[in-house]
Amino acid sequence: MLIVLFVATVSMVGETLVFGGANTHPLAIEVLESLNLTKETNATTWLQALLLVWCGYLSSVLGRTEDRHSRGGWWFVALVAFSMGLDEVASLHERTIPLFREIFRGDGLTLFTWVIPGSVLAIVLILGLIRFDSLQSGRPFGILTQGALLFFAGAIGLEMLSALLATNEGYRGLPYFYVSTLEEIFESAGALRFAQGLGQRLSEKPRSLVVSPAAISWSFGALALLVALAGAVLELANYYQGGASKFMVEVAQFLNITQERNLPTYLSYGGLLALAWASWLLSRATSDRSWTALSALFLFLSLDEIGTLHERLEGLINGAVSLPTPLTRSWIFLVPIPLFVVYRWGRRAVQALDDEKRQTFYWGWLLFFGGTVFLKPITGWLHHGGGPVAFFLLALIEDMLKLAGCAFLLNSVYGALKGACQPIKIRFEE
Repeated sequence: MLIVLFVATVSMVGETLVFGGANTHPLAIEVLESLNLTKETNATTWLQALLLVWCGYLSSVLGRTEDRHSRGGWWFVALVAFSMGLDEVASLHERTIPLFREIFRGDGLTLFTWVIPGSVLAIVLILGLIRFDSLQSGRPFGILTQGALLFFAGAIGLEMLSALLATNEGYRGLPYFYVSTLEEIFESAGALRFAQGLGQRLSEKPRSLVVSPAAISWSFGALALLVALAGAVLELANYYQGGASKFMVEVAQFLNITQERNLPTYLSYGGLLALAWASWLLSRATSDRSWTALSALFLFLSLDEIGTLHERLEGLINGAVSLPTPLTRSWIFLVPIPLFVVYRWGRRAVQALDDEKRQTFYWGWLLFFGGTVFLKPITGWLHHGGGPVAFFLLALIEDMLKLAGCAFLLNSVYGALKGACQPIKIRFEE
């Protein structure tokens, strides 16, 4: 919570200075925007999505290890938490505003029309959680319910207040920004309180989990491929057909693997988080700091997946230096840093793997960097001088290679985890 409050303070002070017309360096502006709690596609979005994904993961552990009478409830809680994490990344509720404005007349408190069906859904979820929480903890308003109430107080209650301010004063005023920041603080506090409740439940006894590297990697790869192909078909159909409806455009954007803030972004983000978690468990199980370094790298890559730090850096470099067209993706000059981490610590970490898993590990990194780095100069050239379809298809190949690399890495890293400790024994401390 201290991290959230620190980021909120920096966000509010920075926005106040910028709003007051302070002469701020472009780099400082980028840093402040990256820490702005009210903005999308930045470090704070990554942090809040991380909290929700963590709640989903803890709930799924309970779903696998609790008695059969409550497993369904825990899996439902996990599904809701993961879905909210997706919403945090892809802003699904904001995509529905135009649709609901055709049904409801949004004004004042209901300017953001999604809060009308959202309020109904929140009430249903809270009532169901009160009953489920009371069965688990013996208290009608346990920690899980408290966390949910805090979260929805921010997500819906303060959202309606900010809508009222936006109606009267517009979106650019400081009061609107301060209320929006408070909204995000409530959401983060609610997610943290919910995670605390899950942690207490998990701390009651040790848990043993069995992992299947093949199932994890194949499930991830198949889902990523299905989403990528569906997005490509819809985007090309909308492009050649012309005059696509707003609904079909939104669906295509939601599945478009080459865009930010959508389902594929959430998939790759989740895959990288899963790799970071498994690498950290391996570092604890084997006392090998090489896995710690790889865990930190995976965590940073997941942050970059949502915060698009490389694109922010690219804008700063291109604004300061004039580069030829193939080099406009100027952030690739910093790629030797993660490559060094993989070479230095990855090479040591995989020594304990068998030959097959070691080859899978290297193939995973080759595919990942092939998609995220090696094809970038070509797409940079096509972006400026090529056709839109050619650019889209190459960008599609880039991101499919990245997701394929994640699938290969999941197979090898979870294979190493299975070899080091099977079953995995986890105990959460209060």
